[in-house]
Amino acid sequence: MQFRIAVVEDDHIVSSTVVDILQTAGFTALPCRTAEALLSLMRSGPPPDLILLDLQLPDQDGIALASSIRADSNVPIVMLTGRSGEIDRIVGLEIGADDYVVKPFSNLELLARVKAILRRTKGIMPASRQREGFRFEGFFLDLAARRLDAPDGSSVQLTVAEFELLHALLRARGRVLTRDQLLEMTHHAEADVFDRTIDVLILRLRRKIEPVPSQPRFIRTERGLGYTFAGAVEPVSG
Repeated sequence: MQFRIAVVEDDHIVSSTVVDILQTAGFTALPCRTAEALLSLMRSGPPPDLILLDLQLPDQDGIALASSIRADSNVPIVMLTGRSGEIDRIVGLEIGADDYVVKPFSNLELLARVKAILRRTKGIMPASRQREGFRFEGFFLDLAARRLDAPDGSSVQLTVAEFELLHALLRARGRVLTRDQLLEMTHHAEADVFDRTIDVLILRLRRKIEPVPSQPRFIRTERGLGYTFAGAVEPVSG
């Protein structure tokens, strides 16, 4: 299967470079110079498998564009940001982006981020599979389907980063995990990662699973240490 990746970047040199990197690696690159070009692409057919999104676009702010996409689509979004844009990265993670790459980036770094997200979101599942995951407080985290089912049977929309974080917390149920441990367990232990990455993802996850996000019952903050999952967890296999 050849994955389709939208490259939303108005700088011709950067766009051409990224397209060449992706095509050389065997991906189908879909260059979009504006926000409207991306939206038109998504309206005209199946969405791309991943979006590389520059935050400085001529017709719309990249953060606003990512927010509008996330409102009705779970397509993975990787932000392309400047080295000084820490606030943009924080806001981008808060509205649902999955990861970010800081400019200037190396070919290997970009491909590593892209491949890691596609592995975690587009892996081919066998026709028949065991039901494997974790139950907690009526929820079920399905590892094979990469889905979180709510107590009422509905599906809770999680981004790649949120899914990986919840999986890490459930695996370590009852044990305090530091931010560094969580960064490593959720594949974010690379250069230019800032401390607030995990804090932002925790806030996003609490909004989706906690009855009262401001008074969390499940994901507890251990002040000065890190985070722990305090709810009852049942591993499921088979």
